[in-house]
Amino acid sequence: MNYYNKMVSGGELEGLDYLPTLPQLLRFAGSRYAEEAAIGSRESTYTYAQLVSRVKRRVAWLNTLGLAPGAHIAVLAPNDLNAMELFLTIPSAGFTVMMLPASLGGAALTGIVQRYDVACLLAADGAETAGVPCPVYGTGALAPAEADFAPVRKETPRPSFSPAAPPGGPRARCFPTGLCCWASHGSGAKRSWAICA
Repeated sequence: MNYYNKMVSGGELEGLDYLPTLPQLLRFAGSRYAEEAAIGSRESTYTYAQLVSRVKRRVAWLNTLGLAPGAHIAVLAPNDLNAMELFLTIPSAGFTVMMLPASLGGAALTGIVQRYDVACLLAADGAETAGVPCPVYGTGALAPAEADFAPVRKETPRPSFSPAAPPGGPRARCFPTGLCCWASHGSGAKRSWAICA
Protein backbone atom coordinates (compact mmCIF):
# COMPACT_ATOMS: atom_id res chain seq x y z
CA MET A 1 0.00 0.00 0.00
CA ASN A 2 2.93 2.38 0.57
CA TYR A 3 3.60 2.39 -3.16
CA TYR A 4 0.11 3.68 -3.89
CA ASN A 5 0.17 6.15 -0.99
CA LYS A 6 3.03 7.90 -2.77
CA MET A 7 1.08 8.10 -6.03
CA VAL A 8 -2.34 9.22 -4.79
CA SER A 9 -2.98 12.13 -2.44
CA GLY A 10 -4.44 11.39 0.98
CA GLY A 11 -7.76 13.02 0.18
CA GLU A 12 -8.24 10.96 -2.96
CA LEU A 13 -7.21 7.76 -1.21
CA GLU A 14 -9.72 8.36 1.59
CA GLY A 15 -12.47 8.94 -0.98
CA LEU A 16 -11.97 5.52 -2.58
CA ASP A 17 -13.76 2.48 -1.22
CA TYR A 18 -11.31 0.13 0.47
CA LEU A 19 -9.92 -2.33 -2.09
CA PRO A 20 -12.10 -1.33 -5.04
CA THR A 21 -12.66 -3.95 -7.71
CA LEU A 22 -10.68 -3.55 -10.91
CA PRO A 23 -13.71 -2.24 -12.84
CA GLN A 24 -14.26 0.41 -10.16
CA LEU A 25 -10.59 1.36 -10.24
CA LEU A 26 -10.54 1.55 -14.06
CA ARG A 27 -13.71 3.66 -14.19
CA PHE A 28 -12.26 6.05 -11.61
CA ALA A 29 -8.88 6.38 -13.33
CA GLY A 30 -10.46 6.64 -16.79
CA SER A 31 -12.64 9.56 -15.76
CA ARG A 32 -10.39 11.32 -13.24
CA TYR A 33 -7.09 11.01 -15.12
CA ALA A 34 -8.39 10.59 -18.68
CA GLU A 35 -5.56 12.47 -20.40
CA GLU A 36 -2.73 11.33 -18.12
CA ALA A 37 -0.28 8.67 -19.33
CA ALA A 38 -1.29 5.25 -17.98
CA ILE A 39 1.03 2.66 -19.54
CA GLY A 40 3.62 2.74 -22.25
CA SER A 41 6.48 1.09 -24.05
CA ARG A 42 9.12 2.29 -26.46
CA GLU A 43 6.55 2.05 -29.26
CA SER A 44 3.33 3.28 -27.64
CA THR A 45 1.89 5.18 -24.71
CA TYR A 46 -1.78 5.11 -23.72
CA THR A 47 -3.68 7.59 -21.60
CA TYR A 48 -6.05 6.28 -18.96
CA ALA A 49 -9.00 6.99 -21.26
CA GLN A 50 -7.34 5.01 -24.06
CA LEU A 51 -6.38 2.19 -21.69
CA VAL A 52 -9.92 1.85 -20.34
CA SER A 53 -11.29 1.86 -23.89
CA ARG A 54 -8.83 -0.85 -24.92
CA VAL A 55 -9.67 -2.94 -21.86
CA LYS A 56 -13.39 -2.63 -22.68
CA ARG A 57 -12.72 -3.70 -26.28
CA ARG A 58 -10.83 -6.71 -24.94
CA VAL A 59 -13.75 -7.49 -22.61
CA ALA A 60 -16.02 -7.44 -25.68
CA TRP A 61 -13.70 -9.89 -27.45
CA LEU A 62 -13.53 -12.23 -24.44
CA ASN A 63 -17.33 -12.20 -24.28
CA THR A 64 -17.41 -13.79 -27.76
CA LEU A 65 -15.56 -16.89 -26.49
CA GLY A 66 -18.58 -18.21 -24.58
CA LEU A 67 -16.67 -18.95 -21.37
CA ALA A 68 -18.45 -19.56 -18.05
CA PRO A 69 -18.27 -16.76 -15.47
CA GLY A 70 -15.15 -17.14 -13.35
CA ALA A 71 -13.41 -19.36 -15.94
CA HIS A 72 -9.63 -19.55 -15.62
CA ILE A 73 -7.78 -17.80 -18.45
CA ALA A 74 -4.00 -18.12 -18.61
CA VAL A 75 -1.75 -15.53 -20.25
CA LEU A 76 1.59 -16.71 -21.65
CA ALA A 77 3.40 -13.56 -22.67
CA PRO A 78 6.34 -11.29 -21.90
CA ASN A 79 5.64 -8.28 -19.71
CA ASP A 80 4.45 -6.12 -22.61
CA LEU A 81 1.44 -3.84 -23.16
CA ASN A 82 -0.76 -6.76 -24.23
CA ALA A 83 0.02 -8.67 -21.03
CA MET A 84 -0.62 -5.61 -18.87
CA GLU A 85 -3.95 -4.97 -20.56
CA LEU A 86 -4.98 -8.62 -20.22
CA PHE A 87 -4.07 -8.53 -16.52
CA LEU A 88 -6.70 -5.77 -16.15
CA THR A 89 -9.17 -7.15 -18.71
CA ILE A 90 -9.69 -10.73 -17.64
CA PRO A 91 -10.83 -10.01 -14.06
CA SER A 92 -12.86 -7.02 -15.30
CA ALA A 93 -14.71 -9.40 -17.63
CA GLY A 94 -15.58 -11.68 -14.70
CA PHE A 95 -12.90 -14.32 -15.22
CA THR A 96 -9.82 -15.42 -13.25
CA VAL A 97 -6.48 -14.55 -14.82
CA MET A 98 -3.30 -16.59 -14.43
CA MET A 99 -0.14 -14.82 -15.60
CA LEU A 100 2.46 -17.37 -16.71
CA PRO A 101 6.16 -16.84 -17.48
CA ALA A 102 6.72 -16.26 -21.20
CA SER A 103 9.39 -18.98 -21.28
CA LEU A 104 7.03 -21.70 -20.07
CA GLY A 105 6.19 -24.45 -22.54
CA GLY A 106 6.06 -28.16 -23.17
CA ALA A 107 5.02 -30.56 -20.43
CA ALA A 108 5.16 -27.87 -17.72
CA LEU A 109 2.64 -25.69 -19.56
CA THR A 110 0.39 -28.66 -20.34
CA GLY A 111 0.49 -29.70 -16.69
CA ILE A 112 -0.49 -26.25 -15.45
CA VAL A 113 -3.36 -26.02 -17.94
CA GLN A 114 -4.66 -29.40 -16.77
CA ARG A 115 -4.02 -28.89 -13.06
CA TYR A 116 -5.69 -25.49 -12.87
CA ASP A 117 -8.58 -26.20 -15.25
CA VAL A 118 -7.58 -23.45 -17.70
CA ALA A 119 -10.45 -22.71 -20.09
CA CYS A 120 -8.26 -20.97 -22.66
CA LEU A 121 -4.72 -19.73 -23.12
CA LEU A 122 -3.79 -16.32 -24.52
CA ALA A 123 -0.27 -16.68 -25.89
CA ALA A 124 2.19 -14.21 -27.39
CA ASP A 125 3.59 -14.83 -30.86
CA GLY A 126 6.28 -17.50 -30.76
CA ALA A 127 5.11 -19.07 -27.49
CA GLU A 128 5.49 -22.86 -27.32
CA THR A 129 1.87 -24.03 -27.14
CA ALA A 130 1.84 -27.29 -29.13
CA GLY A 131 -0.25 -29.95 -27.42
CA VAL A 132 -1.88 -27.62 -24.91
CA PRO A 133 -5.27 -29.16 -24.02
CA CYS A 134 -7.34 -25.97 -24.31
CA PRO A 135 -8.11 -23.37 -26.99
CA VAL A 136 -5.17 -21.03 -27.68
CA TYR A 137 -5.58 -17.44 -28.89
CA GLY A 138 -3.20 -14.54 -29.44
CA THR A 139 -2.71 -11.75 -26.92
CA GLY A 140 -3.55 -8.85 -29.23
CA ALA A 141 -7.27 -9.40 -29.94
CA LEU A 142 -9.54 -6.35 -29.67
CA ALA A 143 -13.21 -6.11 -30.62
CA PRO A 144 -14.18 -3.12 -32.78
CA ALA A 145 -16.57 -1.84 -30.09
CA GLU A 146 -16.42 -1.64 -26.30
CA ALA A 147 -18.39 -3.77 -23.84
CA ASP A 148 -19.07 -2.84 -20.24
CA PHE A 149 -17.25 -4.57 -17.43
CA ALA A 150 -18.80 -7.59 -15.75
CA PRO A 151 -20.77 -6.95 -12.54
CA VAL A 152 -17.79 -7.82 -10.36
CA ARG A 153 -18.43 -7.80 -6.60
CA LYS A 154 -15.72 -7.75 -3.98
CA GLU A 155 -17.60 -10.36 -1.98
CA THR A 156 -17.73 -12.94 -4.78
CA PRO A 157 -15.28 -15.76 -4.05
CA ARG A 158 -12.68 -16.76 -6.65
CA PRO A 159 -9.97 -19.36 -6.32
CA SER A 160 -6.39 -18.62 -5.44
CA PHE A 161 -4.08 -21.29 -6.81
CA SER A 162 -1.69 -22.99 -4.44
CA PRO A 163 1.80 -24.22 -5.35
CA ALA A 164 1.37 -27.31 -3.18
CA ALA A 165 -1.42 -28.91 -5.15
CA PRO A 166 -1.56 -32.69 -4.81
CA PRO A 167 -1.04 -34.78 -7.95
CA GLY A 168 -4.13 -35.00 -10.09
CA GLY A 169 -5.90 -31.85 -9.00
CA PRO A 170 -5.58 -28.21 -7.98
CA ARG A 171 -5.67 -27.06 -4.40
CA ALA A 172 -7.33 -23.70 -4.19
CA ARG A 173 -8.44 -21.34 -1.48
CA CYS A 174 -11.33 -18.94 -1.93
CA PHE A 175 -10.90 -15.27 -1.17
CA PRO A 176 -13.04 -12.19 -1.79
CA THR A 177 -12.66 -10.65 -5.21
CA GLY A 178 -10.05 -8.04 -5.91
CA LEU A 179 -7.37 -10.01 -4.09
CA CYS A 180 -4.14 -10.70 -5.97
CA CYS A 181 -2.34 -13.94 -5.21
CA TRP A 182 0.43 -16.03 -6.72
CA ALA A 183 0.95 -19.65 -7.63
CA SER A 184 4.38 -21.15 -8.18
CA HIS A 185 5.18 -24.17 -10.28
CA GLY A 186 8.18 -26.33 -11.07
CA SER A 187 11.05 -25.58 -8.71
CA GLY A 188 9.29 -22.52 -7.34
CA ALA A 189 11.71 -20.23 -9.15
CA LYS A 190 8.99 -19.30 -11.61
CA ARG A 191 5.85 -17.75 -10.22
CA SER A 192 2.49 -17.06 -11.82
CA TRP A 193 -0.06 -14.53 -10.71
CA ALA A 194 -3.75 -15.22 -10.40
CA ILE A 195 -5.96 -12.24 -9.82
CA CYS A 196 -9.37 -13.07 -8.51
CA ALA A 197 -12.09 -11.16 -10.29
